[in-house]
Amino acid sequence: MRQRDHVLNMRHIGHSEAGGRGDGMQIMDHRGYGYPGHPFSGGFSVFDLCDPKKPGEARFFPAPANTGNLHL
Repeated sequence: MRQRDHVLNMRHIGHSEAGGRGDGMQIMDHRGYGYPGHPFSGGFSVFDLCDPKKPGEARFFPAPANTGNLHL
């Protein structure tokens, strides 16, 4: 099977370095903000997505000890 260079019906519009946390998974969005969980960084972030071309990290929230961070 050939690997595709793109995904149908999707296009790239912006990028964020995520404050150096490249382990963001399962990004949920609500009212102009995105919430990716960071299972290896131990917490989750809140991103301002009001301008999708220039997303910005608003804040990182560390999780309590011995908790998972994949799903929010």
